[in-house]
Amino acid sequence: MVVLVAAVGLGGYFAIRKLGGAGSSSLSAGDTVKAYLQALSDGDAEKALSYGSAQPANTDLLTDSILRKQLAEMPISNIRILDNDSSMEAIGMGTVHVAVNFGDTVQDVQLRVKRDDDENWKLETAAIKIDKPYATSNNDASNTLTVFGKGFDSGPLYIFPGYADIGSSNSYLDVTAQPLLLDALSTMGTGRIDATYELNDKGTAAVDKAIADAFAPCEGAKVFAPPRCPTKVRPPSDGVDGTASWGRPDMSGVDVGMFSAYDLSVSLSGEVKFP
Repeated sequence: MVVLVAAVGLGGYFAIRKLGGAGSSSLSAGDTVKAYLQALSDGDAEKALSYGSAQPANTDLLTDSILRKQLAEMPISNIRILDNDSSMEAIGMGTVHVAVNFGDTVQDVQLRVKRDDDENWKLETAAIKIDKPYATSNNDASNTLTVFGKGFDSGPLYIFPGYADIGSSNSYLDVTAQPLLLDALSTMGTGRIDATYELNDKGTAAVDKAIADAFAPCEGAKVFAPPRCPTKVRPPSDGVDGTASWGRPDMSGVDVGMFSAYDLSVSLSGEVKFP
């Protein structure tokens, strides 16, 4: 830290002004980033958050228990500070080049840091902000997206870098998405989930049941156009209602086709055969 001392008048009064510079913090910029990642690796959520300048709007998913779940899937190891860019240190800003392993994935990123009012180095943010999925008004599946079982009804969610349990509030859907790692902190701390939605086995079974339920009113009917039956037959010229006999439908020829994430619909093709 550089201190300017200027004598004013004859009374011995001194004006002291601090200028930003090295040595005013207990931790260097690189040490701060390393300490943050070590706190994550240790499962200490509160300590990890203390290294962030901008605090999250909520900490629902920034807890030791959630962090333990993240570490169980992608442990953090091999933390390496590769370089410190001190070219903007005079104005209290810097960049730290760090590499770290999240499980088998190596992250090699530049993280921005800044000095706080007490001249301590801090990351711009210690948590990743996840906004409500993009264009949800046109994608019904994205409206069901959850992170560690929590939806976006109350606004954005925040998580630490690492594994993210991405799911759906719709039990018929499976969701696939990439984890949000340290590179999300290097982009203003905002992460976007690019999720893929698929109909799971439970969903397929529900579709099969819906088909069976739809054709159930047909079985046992005695008329040629049974009420609530999705099909009917043309009666012969001498056909009389009450003399028909609909048997059990064979639906083995029906294929469950493409699932649409936009309106949560499933296309069907094939034939239903009645004796």
